[in-house]
Order: sequence, then C-alpha cells, then structure tokens
Amino acid sequence: MVNPLLPKVLIVDDKPHHVVTMQKGIESKYNFIYASSVDKGLEKAYQESPDVVLMDYKFPRGKDGLEGLQELKLHHPGMIVIFISNYFDGELIAEAQHLNADECISKEIDANLLSVYIDRAIQRNLVFREHTALREEYESNLIEPVFVSKQMMQVKSELNRLKDTRATILLTGAPGTGKTVIATWIHYNSIFNKNVCRKAYIPELTDESFDIELFGRYLTERKHPFEAAGLFEIARGGTVILDEIGELTPLQQAKLVKVFQDGLFKQVDGYKNIAHDVRIIAATNKDLRGMVKKGDFRADLYASLNTHTVKIPRLVERKEDIPGLAAQIVNRYRKTHRTSIKEIDSAVCADLKSRAWPDNVRGLENLLGQAIVKCERDKLTLEHIRKAAGPESPGGSVELQGERINLRYKDALHCFVKEYLSYKLKQADGNVRTAADLAGMNERNFRRKMNDHGVTRDSNVS
Repeated sequence: MVNPLLPKVLIVDDKPHHVVTMQKGIESKYNFIYASSVDKGLEKAYQESPDVVLMDYKFPRGKDGLEGLQELKLHHPGMIVIFISNYFDGELIAEAQHLNADECISKEIDANLLSVYIDRAIQRNLVFREHTALREEYESNLIEPVFVSKQMMQVKSELNRLKDTRATILLTGAPGTGKTVIATWIHYNSIFNKNVCRKAYIPELTDESFDIELFGRYLTERKHPFEAAGLFEIARGGTVILDEIGELTPLQQAKLVKVFQDGLFKQVDGYKNIAHDVRIIAATNKDLRGMVKKGDFRADLYASLNTHTVKIPRLVERKEDIPGLAAQIVNRYRKTHRTSIKEIDSAVCADLKSRAWPDNVRGLENLLGQAIVKCERDKLTLEHIRKAAGPESPGGSVELQGERINLRYKDALHCFVKEYLSYKLKQADGNVRTAADLAGMNERNFRRKMNDHGVTRDSNVS
C-alpha cells in the first residue's frame, strides 16, 4: 500500500534485478516507482512529479541516460536527478555534471548509503521548492517596499548601487521599518536572484543552534556519515539575511568574525573547511557603534558589517509612502484572506498620515489588518479605522487615565508597563513573539517583562 506521506523516488533502469537490489532494506522509507526506458521514465516523471529520479546511463535501445538527464533538467530544472551507472569514468562524470546531475553514484552502492544520497537530494529539492515559492510570492507583489517619498527614493538609489555587489550590507533603523522586506527586495532585484535567499532570526538561536543553523552539521552517529547543510551552504551563491544581528552573543560574534576573516567555516562535528560563498545582509535596530564603545559588540565584527550601511527612515518621516503601503496591505489581504475590499476612502489615507506610528510599518499593517477584518463592504472607510484603533489617539499615544496620574513614579511605571505589555499582546492575539516584535523587543526580554509585571497572554487592558 502506497503511503502518500513518504518521498517519491523514480528509478529509471532496464534491469529489474538492479532495481530490486537498490531498494532492498530501504523500501519502507520511500515510495518507489519504476520505468524500464528513458522515454517511459520521462513520461512518469512528468505524471508523478517524483522527489528524486535515479537515472541509469546505458539502455539497449532508445535514448541513453544523459539524454534523459538533459531533457529532465531542461523542462524541470528543480527536479533532482541522481545519475547511476556501473561504467563511470572521468569523461562520463564530467558530462553528467555539465548537464547538472545532482549526484553521480555507482549502482553497486550500499542501500543505506544510497538512502543518505536520496535524503540529501530531497533536502535540496525542498530548498528549491521553497525558493521558487518565495520568488513567486515576491513577484506577485505580496511583499514589496514602497519608494515614493524623497527619503525612500534616496534609500533606493543607494540600494541600486549596492545590490549587485558581494559586499556585506548593514540595514539599520527602528523596529518595524521594514528592514527584512528591503533585504529581500535587494536579493530579488540583484544578479543573485536565481539563487536562494534565506533568513536567520538571531534572537531565536542559542550558541549551539546558531552553529547548526548557519554552518550545518556533520552527522556521524548514523551508519554512514551525513551532512545536514546550514544556511551558508543552502544559499550558496545567494543571500543570507541575519535579522537582529545586534542580539548576537559574544561566542556567536567570535564565530562570525572568523567567517569574515578566513572566508571559511566548518560544520558542527565536521572535519573540512568550506568556502563561504554567500552575500550577507544584516539588519538591526540597535546602535552597534554605541554597543562597541560599551564593549557589548566586537569592533572587528562591526568593521566587517559596516562597509555599506543604509539607514531605513521611520514611517513618520516618510508619510508620502503611506498610501502606497496601505494599498499594498489591502491588496495582500484581498488575495490571502479573500476579502471584498476594492477601494480605500481618501479620508483613510489622510487619517493614517496624521498618526505618529511608533511601531512604523508594522503598526500600519497591524491597524489595517484589524480594520479589514471589521469591514464587510468593498470600501475601507474612516469608521473601520477608528473602530480598529480603539482607545489609541491619532497621535499614537496611550493616555495615563484616572487616579494613576497621582501614583508614585515606581507604581505608575509598573501600571504603564503592565498595560503596555497587555495591549501589545492584545494586538498580537496573544502571540508572544509577535507582541515582542510590535514592541521592538526580543522575545526573551518581553517574556521576562511579562513575568516581572504579572502579565499573561489573556491579560485584559484596563
């Protein structure tokens, strides 16, 4: 019985006994399908969309494996093809690699080692599909910075100068200004856009998970060693975005410095040096120069990151971008949430421009998202915005009401922080990580503040 959850592997080989030998002992790990000729293999590949194709070289009649490999890669460039043969020599391997074979292995390979190659190929296939999906999402304009204001036009001019270089780019700016969106825009508008763009969110990574996430791991506990690729290998020739780089621990800083200085890295438990071949875009809302002066950030790492720094202005400094951002957000919700809104009332844009936006673009998206949910018409009006904004004033401040104004400073501060945290949790529907992002804090500090002030996920704003 076929298990639809298992990876699908197509074996193209005219000798049944080879097929039986190759899958022996690993039948339970994959759904195997077969074809006895290249033409039949091509037909099954198009019909079944396998995760991996094992393509033999020699066939008694019709096309050979190289022709099959070439046709598969021409029409399905993301399809993983492992070239198998008992007749490998240097010339054949070179030709197969020239046609973009993902691996070249002998038919006599042990089944468990074959499983290692298949698993690695599946991992690459998943990366390719994710990259394709992200690219399609980007190209459908679901995520796109808006360059209308003078300030953002200056940013775009600077980015256009840098986007096709391999130099490290440091994006700075307040929380919520859209630094990672802009980092993604840089990649997809650069000459590196055919390769992968991946993001690491630094506050989530411990010292150990940092190494595994970025550099990968050499797994020796299996019968045959297996390399689990990190972002620096997955995104080879592309871009790695290091978000909130100001949150690096001292040990993480030291390891990143070594990569910058040597141009090499090692997998966890690995034995070989691997060349560093990614363009790094780092983003932070921290004052890294100030952190260097205090001894909280390494000067040599800051020097490596600070070769090209671009500051992203606050939303209040570029209000001309708000109508374009609002239209994009509404359009995105229409596509992803199937809303019926087709138009934004002109009074809405005037109201949005009058606000202070302490949470910047993130705050704009949050407010519009709540307003869109409340809107049952095809036009978003000022009424929907005001209902979504609740007690918050157009200026973006929350008033200290009632007798709290007469409290001692320490008690008033406690009341304010408790109310502030509760309000951010309400905005984020109880999601602590999202609430922390809205507050411009890392999740660890946000949770500590919640604990200090007795705030829970379901705390109500008084």
